[in-house]
Amino acid sequence: MGAASCSHEAPERPRESCCDAYLQDLGLGLGSEGSTGSRPAASPRAGPSRPSREPHGSEMGTLHVDGVGRASRRTTVMGGRSLHQQTGFFVYEGKLKEAEWLTVAVEKMWKYIERAIEKLLKEDITALIKDEVPMMNSFQFSKCNFGNQSPNFGPMKVRAKDNCVELLIDMHWTASGSEIEVTVGKMKLGMKDIKLNGPILLVFCPLMGELPITGGMSITFPDPPELTWNWTGLGKALAVDVIRKGIVHAIFQTLVVPSRVYVDIAGLASNRHEEMRVETFRSPAPIGALHFAVLEARNLPAADFGFTGKGSSDPYVIVKIGNCSFQTKCQAKTLDPVWGPAHSCDLLVYHMEQHIFVEVWDSDMVTSDDLLGHVEKKGKRPTVADFVEKSEKETWWTLKTESGSEENPPQIKLRCFFREVPEVDRIEAIPVNCNKRCGLVEVAGHSKLRPKTCSLCGSSFAKTWDQLCCGGTPVAQGQECRKCNFRCCATCLSNRRPAAGILRICLREGLVPRGDAADGVILGVKFENEMLWSKSSYKPHYVDESGRSEAQKWIRNLCARFDKASISKCLGMKPDKIQEVLDMSIPEVKQGESDLLQQEPVIWDHALHFLVRNPHSEISATVIYKGKSAKVERNVAILSGKKLATAKKAALRLVGNGKTKMQPQAFSDSGTLACDSNLMEATWTLDLDSKHTADVFVEVSLTPLESFY
Repeated sequence: MGAASCSHEAPERPRESCCDAYLQDLGLGLGSEGSTGSRPAASPRAGPSRPSREPHGSEMGTLHVDGVGRASRRTTVMGGRSLHQQTGFFVYEGKLKEAEWLTVAVEKMWKYIERAIEKLLKEDITALIKDEVPMMNSFQFSKCNFGNQSPNFGPMKVRAKDNCVELLIDMHWTASGSEIEVTVGKMKLGMKDIKLNGPILLVFCPLMGELPITGGMSITFPDPPELTWNWTGLGKALAVDVIRKGIVHAIFQTLVVPSRVYVDIAGLASNRHEEMRVETFRSPAPIGALHFAVLEARNLPAADFGFTGKGSSDPYVIVKIGNCSFQTKCQAKTLDPVWGPAHSCDLLVYHMEQHIFVEVWDSDMVTSDDLLGHVEKKGKRPTVADFVEKSEKETWWTLKTESGSEENPPQIKLRCFFREVPEVDRIEAIPVNCNKRCGLVEVAGHSKLRPKTCSLCGSSFAKTWDQLCCGGTPVAQGQECRKCNFRCCATCLSNRRPAAGILRICLREGLVPRGDAADGVILGVKFENEMLWSKSSYKPHYVDESGRSEAQKWIRNLCARFDKASISKCLGMKPDKIQEVLDMSIPEVKQGESDLLQQEPVIWDHALHFLVRNPHSEISATVIYKGKSAKVERNVAILSGKKLATAKKAALRLVGNGKTKMQPQAFSDSGTLACDSNLMEATWTLDLDSKHTADVFVEVSLTPLESFY
């Protein structure tokens, strides 16, 4: 009798994508809730286990979870949560040669890319330079030839999350043979040997389940790139630093995060797709804020030498991320300065791969300031992810200096905290405090021991003429800590206060004078000493209707875009009168057509994001209107007290019914504000002159930031 054969068939394996299988093989597979985890061990019935594939470092890139490699995955941030759990991104870090395809592709498309760059310089960059620098209102790029040398790319990182794919690629461009000429009045300046180096970010979003697959593509620099050139001709003989700074500032303001160039591939803007609104991708929201504290430094190099030969420095620290920067107070004559937790700032973060520039400078009265050193990690400026990995820890960072290695290298102690958006329904102001967190009180009485300058900005509290000669312009009295001999001026009490939340203002659309609509309108919003600008507006696509007058076509298109209340306010007509005009014959309408066609719809679809440091019941901002007909500044209300009053009544009712432990004083007007993540619609009416007005329709939302105490 033959031996009985018995076989166990493996159960059918659930279908998985190639990406999922690859992640599982690397030990980074997703569980049912999207968390990282390893594959269960194979059971006897499951058949032979699938051999693992470990990519070789010299041949393939490395798969990361937000920049943290598989072999060194950390959970040291934010209560033990990894960077993946915070941001939800998978990151693939490629090698240098893996980006050669992009270098070759750009080389073949270079003559077309040159035209796009030339158009950007001659239109957007030129307009911004004229607005920002009054003495350059005649500035023009008269000649643009970028040579035959296209940029080189690599290495790169690929990040993916939800309906978004990002390519972060190092770009190196030496434009040999380039010839660019700029004109300021009758003066012509030449530019050559242009060099542009830095990471560039390509974002494909939103991803769709139909052609063209991606709804749009944006191009931006997460950090200010290294941009240099040499002047030729008259520019070589003259001191033209103002022109150089104006060009660099305009380019950075147009292309550095949060600004970006967005290409609407699927026509989201024209279709007004409510589920995939174009401003979400054209000007995405920050992922959080980084609270950054400069504590102290040691072993700094000496930059100033006296008659005795003993060196010293007057150090201060500058922290930069994107287009935002922060500067500490200058500490006089010391190589081991101490600042403390009070010298801190909050910086909006849009990308975990943004680099943070931390530089220590020596202040000089006569000559230009000297760079004492800057923070590096493996030869590069550390990223947000590098700092977040050491979140909440006081960490010493070695400063890179010109002299190189030293026996006792200079160091700086920093502390940071990544602040997310918590699930709470109110926003509370965080007061300025001393280094020991004793609490500040109002300045009262006279004391000779009281500091004569602000502990944060160094401004003088002097009142007498002798004190003014030594200390400069006096500032208003603020608050002080009588235990620590710490004093803060009134300006720093407001401007240096830690951020309490994020304010989002979305400029949707508006009605402006017809001449302004044709050329485009740029809006600027100034909130708590921060100024942000929108892109230029554009006209919507009209629905062509034959058999109607121009006024009737215009009103019908208004009705398709705006609510009746806004149209009625704009035209100064009641809704029934508007319908009456639409029903009139063409000859009847033409009699009053000139009065109706004074405004025309325009679209911005651009969101601006601000840090809120001083929340209260009446938040306002300054709006700058730049159009062909006028350039004006007007104050507008962002949030009114009605919403706060409603929140107060609701809180009092709940407290009275015993349904919540919330105290009614939590909604006091002094520093606490009820907030709602839902969008609040508002209309800003701007008086341009005695005859013309502009109506801007906006959406406002206010979200709190996580406390760091």
